[in-house]
Amino acid sequence: MISRLTSNAKIAGLIAFTVAARLIIAATTGLGIDESYAVSVARPFSASYFDHPPLLFWIAGSAQSLFGQSSLAVRLPFIALFAVTTWLIFRLTSVAFGETAGIFAAVTLNLAPVFSLTTGTWVLPDGPLMCALTASAYCVARAVWGGDQRKPLWWVAAGVAAGAGLLAKYHAVLFLAGLGVWLITVSSGRVALRTAWPWIALGIAVMGVVPVAIWNARHGWVSFAFQGSRAEWTHFSLAPFAENVAGQALWLLPWIWLPLVWVFARALVRGPSDDRGWFFACLAGIPIVLFTLATLGGRRGLPHWQAPGYLFAFPLLGRAMATWWTRAPRLFSRALASAAVVLIVVTSVAVLQVRTGWVASVAPSLFAKGDPTVDALDWTTLGDWSANAQNVEFVVAPSWIQGGKVGRGLRGRAPVVVLAPDPHHFLYAHDDRTFVGRSALIVAVDRGGESQLERYAPYFASIDSIPPFEISRNGRVATVLAARIGRGYRGGFPFAQPR
Repeated sequence: MISRLTSNAKIAGLIAFTVAARLIIAATTGLGIDESYAVSVARPFSASYFDHPPLLFWIAGSAQSLFGQSSLAVRLPFIALFAVTTWLIFRLTSVAFGETAGIFAAVTLNLAPVFSLTTGTWVLPDGPLMCALTASAYCVARAVWGGDQRKPLWWVAAGVAAGAGLLAKYHAVLFLAGLGVWLITVSSGRVALRTAWPWIALGIAVMGVVPVAIWNARHGWVSFAFQGSRAEWTHFSLAPFAENVAGQALWLLPWIWLPLVWVFARALVRGPSDDRGWFFACLAGIPIVLFTLATLGGRRGLPHWQAPGYLFAFPLLGRAMATWWTRAPRLFSRALASAAVVLIVVTSVAVLQVRTGWVASVAPSLFAKGDPTVDALDWTTLGDWSANAQNVEFVVAPSWIQGGKVGRGLRGRAPVVVLAPDPHHFLYAHDDRTFVGRSALIVAVDRGGESQLERYAPYFASIDSIPPFEISRNGRVATVLAARIGRGYRGGFPFAQPR
């Protein structure tokens, strides 16, 4: 053992410390682009949504109803979900490789920014997805390796958790595929497949796609068309591949990513002869390999798409670290402490930049192409204005990205309609046809020069100019929103999506 403290006490301490850190981050920073979008379209309730299955939005909508509209309030469930994920990674790795390996797996998971910060704090589908998939893998491990009489219950629980994963994000299909590969290629898996329970678990899991299928059948299967287009092959190119791999290394941090790749590759080479290592290699392999190789088709993709695969490489890393620890414990302790310090410092700098913009003022050359931390500012000025607005019944934004920020700023005071060819779920949240003849506040980020809002003139009887809105940070203007009042909405905007 690493020290006299029990393993459970160590993990409880890890969870308590990281939860406290995430609560501070959640309370001191506004919602980002994807978070604002999720919160804005979460209500009214829908059986599913344009770009993701519904669980993210159900959680976000419930959080707003139960806890309020603050950044901390809507992020609380996602912080709690990652606390559970940390515990489950510890237990899953412990079942496979022992508690020391489990501790190292949980610790390193919380040192990787893509998990510790984004999945662990932000309002994203990855939070419920990672928790659900880890729970399902743990239940399968207990069913196959547990050696007790509760195997049927573990299989049922595995199916329920996998179904929750399918309700969270389409990535869960790849988890089921990897699990199927493992069950077929190892003797213990084939023994399990001769019983009814894995098949019952699969049937339970499939129930998670029912709301998604029903909603898509009513809306031209638009979600599947959208997700499929993101992997479209255009032309062979190594540049997007290299950029994507570099992005993976950055999001995981190179000193974590390289060991993860090494232990994953070693498990692949060993194959089914290493039953438990192969289990994690199968669960990790399809997302990592598929989304990485897909970038050879000319599209860079997003480097966090591989994260559900890397999640299951951490138990492999925990096993290796348990061995490395016995050889050089002092050196290893310093390395882990250094990694933790780097993450804390980088995170602290980022949070301070979001709050104050001080980095941009000290080193403006770093933000010559724009300041991405501005995306984490809430457009609260809109909410203050709308509270006193008269004869304005809805708000128009020119893109789903800005629509999310507008909806977040309004805090539900007025419906948001996105008049753009690709409005994402805003097209289904509020039907623009119900606002024909009514007046709207039209806002967009002011890019300079003639306002892009003039393009909406054909869709209103008249458009009046009003003063712009200023989004401030630490007493300085960070973003300016051009604004108009549109009178008598005519409808007829040419959306590219099917209704």
